[in-house]
Amino acid sequence: MTQSAAQIPSLPFQWKPQHRTLICSLAWDEKHEALMQIMGPTVTYYALQHGMDSFLLPLPGVPLAPHLPLSWSKLILIRHALTMYDTVIWIDSDCIIVDPYRDIRKAATPGFPVHVVAHTFKGRFLPNAGVMILKRTPQVFGLLEAMWSYRRSGRTVESDSAAFSHLIGYDPYRRNGFLGVTPYTKLVTFMDESWNKLHRQRHPANPAIVHFAGEEFSYAVEEMQKQYQIFLNRIWKA
Repeated sequence: MTQSAAQIPSLPFQWKPQHRTLICSLAWDEKHEALMQIMGPTVTYYALQHGMDSFLLPLPGVPLAPHLPLSWSKLILIRHALTMYDTVIWIDSDCIIVDPYRDIRKAATPGFPVHVVAHTFKGRFLPNAGVMILKRTPQVFGLLEAMWSYRRSGRTVESDSAAFSHLIGYDPYRRNGFLGVTPYTKLVTFMDESWNKLHRQRHPANPAIVHFAGEEFSYAVEEMQKQYQIFLNRIWKA
């Protein structure tokens, strides 16, 4: 899939990159915007610490993809960013960086243009697209386009992470859900869970990023504020 053959819409604006890497996020409703207000300073500081650009886009009530679930709007921002940057790091707005001194790019394995974390739960293997490293390659543009068109092909999935999982060969809804190698399987490798630790998981004990996926809103706000204090404490002690 080439950029010229794209079906994902382009955003009507650009900016001049200051670095080769962008870390970005998007809030697609009022609750996620409230979470972004907590996590946003951690992303901005992280970008400054590691020589990256940062871009946080609050769009409450204004989905970029009206015909698709709200979370699919992130594909528009990611693809748009990849036309300007060599590397795009995506972080969901219900994630928060708690260790700003670990560079996620050092977790990347050469030869793989997509890096995510996967969780195991009751025999299921769950790739999580809430934190992603994506390189600008034709194959990555093709994967994003495949995710974009996945629901329109008649398939029903609950999230962009589920679409991503299916496309790389996994069914996150069943035990031992490896479906087989796909054209996208070889693009992806998995990072340590410290880069996308689900909040209620006990391990790893010292995460870099904590994710509040699926948590009730008031609980997520309260707990993210606690994690923000951990972030501040690390800065003050540095």
